[in-house]
Amino acid sequence: MHDRWLRRVVGENLNLKDEDIAAYVKNIDQEGQELWSSLNKDADRTYLWQRIPSDTVSADYTTQFTKIKKLALAFGVEGTSLYENPELLKDIISAINFMVVDKKYNGSYSTGNWWDWQIGCTQPLVDILMIISDYSNDDTINLATKSIEGYAKRPSIQWPNYTATGANRTDIGLSVLGSAIIAKNDDRMNLVKDEVPDVMKLVTSGDGLYKDGSVIQHTKHAYTGSYGNELLKGVGKIKSIISGTDFDILDPRIENVYNTVLNGYIPLIHKGQMMSMVNGRSISRAPGTNPFTTEFAAGSETISNIMLLASGASDVYKNQFEAAVKYWLTESQGYYDFYANARDFDALLGAKEIMNDSSIKPSIYTGMKVYGSMDRVVQVNENYTAGLSMYSSRIYNYEFGNTENKHGWHTGSGVLYIYNDDLKQYGEGYWPTVDPYRLPGTTVDTKELADGAGYNKTSPQSWIGGTTNGTNGTAAMYYNSTNLGLGMDLKAQKSWFFLNGMIVNLGTNITGSTSASIETTVENRMMTSDENKISINGVNWDETKESKTLDNGSYVHFTGTGEGNDIGYYFIKGGNVDFAKDTRTGRYDDINEYFVNDINYTNTFFKMGINHGQNANNDSYEYVILPGSSEAELENFAKNNTIEVVRNDTDVQAIKDSVNGIFAMNVWTMDPVTVEGITVNDSASIYTETKDGIMTINVSDPKQKNVTLNVKLEKGYENVIQKDDTVTINEDGSFTIDTTKSAGATHTIVVNLEKTDKTALGIAIDLANQANLDNVIPAVVEEFNAALQEAKDVYNNVNATQKEVNNAFDRLAKAMHMLDFKQGDKTALKAFIDKVTGLDSSKYTESTWTAFDKKLTEANVIYNDVNAMQEEVNTAYSELVTAFLNLRLIPDKSLLGDLINQAEGLDSANYTKASFDGLTKALNEAKVVFENPNASQVEVDSAKATLEKAIAELQANSSTSSNVDNTVSTSVNNADSTSVKTGDKSLVGMFATITLLSVAGYTLLKRKENN
Repeated sequence: MHDRWLRRVVGENLNLKDEDIAAYVKNIDQEGQELWSSLNKDADRTYLWQRIPSDTVSADYTTQFTKIKKLALAFGVEGTSLYENPELLKDIISAINFMVVDKKYNGSYSTGNWWDWQIGCTQPLVDILMIISDYSNDDTINLATKSIEGYAKRPSIQWPNYTATGANRTDIGLSVLGSAIIAKNDDRMNLVKDEVPDVMKLVTSGDGLYKDGSVIQHTKHAYTGSYGNELLKGVGKIKSIISGTDFDILDPRIENVYNTVLNGYIPLIHKGQMMSMVNGRSISRAPGTNPFTTEFAAGSETISNIMLLASGASDVYKNQFEAAVKYWLTESQGYYDFYANARDFDALLGAKEIMNDSSIKPSIYTGMKVYGSMDRVVQVNENYTAGLSMYSSRIYNYEFGNTENKHGWHTGSGVLYIYNDDLKQYGEGYWPTVDPYRLPGTTVDTKELADGAGYNKTSPQSWIGGTTNGTNGTAAMYYNSTNLGLGMDLKAQKSWFFLNGMIVNLGTNITGSTSASIETTVENRMMTSDENKISINGVNWDETKESKTLDNGSYVHFTGTGEGNDIGYYFIKGGNVDFAKDTRTGRYDDINEYFVNDINYTNTFFKMGINHGQNANNDSYEYVILPGSSEAELENFAKNNTIEVVRNDTDVQAIKDSVNGIFAMNVWTMDPVTVEGITVNDSASIYTETKDGIMTINVSDPKQKNVTLNVKLEKGYENVIQKDDTVTINEDGSFTIDTTKSAGATHTIVVNLEKTDKTALGIAIDLANQANLDNVIPAVVEEFNAALQEAKDVYNNVNATQKEVNNAFDRLAKAMHMLDFKQGDKTALKAFIDKVTGLDSSKYTESTWTAFDKKLTEANVIYNDVNAMQEEVNTAYSELVTAFLNLRLIPDKSLLGDLINQAEGLDSANYTKASFDGLTKALNEAKVVFENPNASQVEVDSAKATLEKAIAELQANSSTSSNVDNTVSTSVNNADSTSVKTGDKSLVGMFATITLLSVAGYTLLKRKENN
């Protein structure tokens, strides 16, 4: 176990030729050298390193131990310049003794934040002791271990005497485990084994994991990204260390953790970024000051933790975890260097292993989740991710603590996040510079607030939640600011309908008064490049600030950074809209006094909002957001909008898209209400899709009051195809839905709206049963039997839809038409294949043999194809015969060659120019024929005759005529040089009869086909 822990911290057999590993080691080396040089080594020192101004007294202890750990890493990691440096080791031991003795980190002393003493200090100290224990004397190790044992007594005790839950329990458990391994203390090992598994149970209130994938910490805060990550880390690390030992945790509740990763963590990570809406107060932390700061930093921690869990999970989970990790690492390249920022060697090497494994295919989660237990909603598709952050009577509005998240006032008030490939959008510097009073999606009173005002408040309203079919759905929030203690009275009923490629936003009953203004922020998007442009109704807008009156049907377009990152906004209902390009400067110490840096951030935001004034009375809004929409696509949508707002009032907010068969509504009233033919007896969230006569109904109780919902389709339905166990069908056809303990979850019903007519299908089945399959090609028989079986299955299925009936009928009818596809008679084809198979290719010209051989191959394929029909057989036979008739024997060129040699031996000086020119022409032509591999015997003989004639017609010069002999020397050849010479006696008569054979064979085939 000690070795496993050590491998995670300092690695093992590191490949320093790998540039990422080498860079990681180099960074450890540089940090170690810098810290060693700045370490206070004075004998009478009162500190090791100067306290950081933003650190509290207790935080300084955590910082000091964290810096000592960096020294220990430089000492323990092979490849650093300080590896196993004895002087550095001496200073590390001295530093530990100083902290334990002089600074009283002795297991009992504490001041300030308990977390620093029990977790912040113990975890780096355990790592330090693991690294140096083989080099140090027992006194130092024992002294420091006793200190850890004093602060981390057991996993279940939070300092000094509270019950530890969730992530705190796993963090403490890690410290207990580490100290137990160092001290070889079996009793403390068993404490980990016995007390840590409690965090893996599913809870229904308070801290912990929830069935729907929610993770809660600090009683009522959505905390998947920060504390939830710590819980994963604790479980993952502990499991990886004790696996296979006597202290292994074999609790079956580990499945809860795996399922929470699938349903809770993976959907909330966008291309490696853990969404801000589940990161709590950590969004206010400066990069590099804590593991949980930016979305990428939190995402990096999550990736590391999921890899840890994957190593011990079954293949069912492991494969999904690693596929997700590979997708995130791939998509974040160029924006975030995971390798350089890996928290330890375990994470670095694990990530590289996954990326280098070609068998692991990256996979993106797509779908929609309504986290009823933490008031969060997410919709993920291939083009964008939408996140919605709300609060209710069950969940706090935001967390402020330890001077962190001072301006988080409205982060739970219906903030709508739109993520795309512009991965800088919610990154470093976003939260210090964004206008905290105008977060996108919110309707709030913009009055100025004090730091941390109104934190940890639940709402007087319980109607917060939604429903989903797994891809699309709806969500809503009854916003009520009256109990925040901030002198506000604003109320608003807000709905979001998440459809394919768009989000429909409705607001109603916006009522309140203020000395500032009540505003609905449609958008507040960081402009991350010069590519960002804004247009209104197709006209470029380049002002700094302007208020415009938009007509119904107006549209605004934002050109994003990078292709596909545009966003369109369509105003179903127009009105006065404020536009601004707001350049803002801020620092992290504006929003956090604990984890800060000294950087001034300046960002420009595109802001667009609806100002309801100082005294709003039942105001409303209606608009659509279209992520990824180009300006042309947005204009087209505006001209052909299919979204209709059915109702937007205090009782019901409802929309429909008749073209796509969508109807959805959020019912606020507790009285029965009927909209678009659907009646419901109480408050509910309903989303329906109808396609091909099938309606899928998704219903939830967002108030989570354990009510019994009754839903009725006023126009009726033919039959119920599917329903959840929580749904009962009543005598009048209505549905009773038991929402007890469902925590806002969706209940699903699928009905067939149309009466199914199976008459034609039944007749077709009767006809098919009488079909004669003799001589029908096998492929057709196979399809016919499959179509007939499907038809019978559909006919006997009482829940079959008309579309299924029609499809089964069409398939069977098509298969029955194919019964005319008979097997071809191949007798003549086989006979001819047998005759020509075995011909000697060396005797024929290359081009004619190639053509013939191709057709012979094709004929054999047809012959061996049991599904070949008569027409295919006839064609193969005819083409093979034609290719055979076109065969040409390689001609005898020997006489032509001799004659060419003779002609080339003649001296032009002995002949008249005119006669020799004639010879030269005939000679060149003869050479072309001689060198042509495809020349026929006729062409060879003709060239020979022409050359002979030219030689015979040579005229000698008068001065040499008596000495010149131009007689042609030829060999005697009585054979016909143009006849075919195959050398195959079996084919002597073939050419004489081939035409008759072709005609006779084709006639035979046609006669058999006609029969």
